[in-house]
Amino acid sequence: MAARGKKQSVDDGAIRALLKRYACPLPYHQVRARFMGNITTPDMNASPMQEIHRVWNDELPVFEDIRVAHCWAHAYTRATTSDCAVAFAREAA
Repeated sequence: MAARGKKQSVDDGAIRALLKRYACPLPYHQVRARFMGNITTPDMNASPMQEIHRVWNDELPVFEDIRVAHCWAHAYTRATTSDCAVAFAREAA
């Protein structure tokens, strides 16, 4: 198996561009905080995608096709969960 390179990581700029492209009504830091709070909550009924749905006033953006929707969800999830992992690692140290 090939080692993962830095090119596979998603940076804040890419996520900001996606939010702008799909006319997100909230700034990146608010979306990220909501999503991170949702995935770290002890509430077993929490749904990160439901939180993203709420960000767009209960209406998800329309993507060109399913591939683009999957890429968007993957990029956003990867970027925010990476931030959570870094924060948890800092607290554990």
